[in-house]
Amino acid sequence: MMLSCESVPVPVFSVPEGIYEQPFELQIQAPEGHNIFYTTDGSIPTVRSNRYRKSIKVNPQKNLNKEILSISNSTEWIPPSGRQNHCVVLRARCFRDGVGYGKVKNVIYSPPTINQHHGFQVIHILIEADSLFSPKRGIDVLGQKYYSKKTRIAMDSLYNINEIEIYDYPANYLQRGKNWIRPAEMILTDTAGKTTFEQSVRLCIHGNNTRFYSVRTYRIMPDNIRGDTVINYRFFDHLPYDTFKKILLRSSGNDQRWTMFRDAMVQQISKEAMELDIQEYAPAVLYINGNYWGIRNIREMINENYLEIKYGAALENIDILEGSWSLKYGHDQSLQSFNDLIRYLQENSLADEETYQYVCTQIDIDNFTDYFILETFFAASDWPGINNRPYRIRQQTETMSQKNVEAGKWRWLVFDLDETMRDEPISVNMFKKLKNNSSNNYITIIFFALLENIEFKRKFLDRYEYIITNCFTTQNIMRYIEDFEDRYQYEMDRHIARWRYPLIKRLWRYHVQHMKDFAQERPNIVLEQLKEL
Repeated sequence: MMLSCESVPVPVFSVPEGIYEQPFELQIQAPEGHNIFYTTDGSIPTVRSNRYRKSIKVNPQKNLNKEILSISNSTEWIPPSGRQNHCVVLRARCFRDGVGYGKVKNVIYSPPTINQHHGFQVIHILIEADSLFSPKRGIDVLGQKYYSKKTRIAMDSLYNINEIEIYDYPANYLQRGKNWIRPAEMILTDTAGKTTFEQSVRLCIHGNNTRFYSVRTYRIMPDNIRGDTVINYRFFDHLPYDTFKKILLRSSGNDQRWTMFRDAMVQQISKEAMELDIQEYAPAVLYINGNYWGIRNIREMINENYLEIKYGAALENIDILEGSWSLKYGHDQSLQSFNDLIRYLQENSLADEETYQYVCTQIDIDNFTDYFILETFFAASDWPGINNRPYRIRQQTETMSQKNVEAGKWRWLVFDLDETMRDEPISVNMFKKLKNNSSNNYITIIFFALLENIEFKRKFLDRYEYIITNCFTTQNIMRYIEDFEDRYQYEMDRHIARWRYPLIKRLWRYHVQHMKDFAQERPNIVLEQLKEL
């Protein structure tokens, strides 16, 4: 990375950023003795880039980088349909012989179509095209690992080449680690096309199975090479803090083929009556190097930094597990400690009050109850097999006390609810499903052990009934679905034209209607199922 020299000035543009309908002439100025270099493809200017010699004709209606729209980035990729929204991205910097480069000046000129994204934040990522798309080092494509003859022959010896699942392809987008993180510039603009936030960042591909889809989630991190340790911006209006170590531009996970908002909506509903550790949400559209890249939901990243910022906890006091099988962050002995607790639950009856009270010192019972209610009511089909993450903070903080969170007790993080209200039948009895099919899962062990205690069972049933009759009502869930539907329906036209996910708008409406059917039927169904516990 080329660091800038503070003594070299920033070039001055004659036309400010904003929304323009007609072409115009742009002059770029710098003090005598400085050369100006600029790019229009999102890359950082160098002495090999265009040298500014005379005014530049800028036409906001002309897409200067449309070739990247035709890059196939997965085995499921379908070419865009019709004309795509775009902006003109111009990056310029001064260079002085014997001194070096100055800071890059980034300016975005948008056509009036930028104002079509009602209710969505507009995010621009400026990045070297090779960082995303080159066969060798591009993080967002199949890449040379996939296309190499050697790899295909090696696979052909193990499989029928026509039957290889996408999960078996050694693609670039599957790679992880520091060698697959790329520098970029992140810019947010308002309805007038003016910059509200700009920061040099690093990004990588985020997720597991969703990496195989064309629409991927990007993890955004501060550029520590430049000395940044946080991202400071109020992405989320309802949070008391605006400092983040990492954020996600999320593709809606496995729901990207259905509604694009399921996970975010269910987590938002939970806020009405529950104090769970959820990922906050803001809807956004993404432009990469001036090209429309579809809907991305801005989300907090659920990890140790989330707990550090939310609760003011020191990192050395945080333990996070991936289910009961691996340590995600924290002290090595925490995994053993958690599994010892699970063994204790298997070997001792919580009908005994003393045993129950001991477990209450190890688990935040109220948190577990609400977490269990959320996952079972909305019928998360992939839970608790995956997407369950217990954590504890071992030392009390002032913020924890204010939020009634006790140090040393295990609690649960909420994330990836994109398979709720979907795969399971609306009438599914999650209690029976857990008992019959997941007897070795620690969530099942905890719940049915607790259920042996009369006090817990009474509180659990009372709490579940309260949540259904006051928060998870048909009327309330329908209100959320209709609000999200209204917000997304017009943007989905552009998103579908860009990515063909879902293939046609009618499929999107079908899946939204299924959520409405769920809202109509599910509350009474679960109330009846509770009577059988």
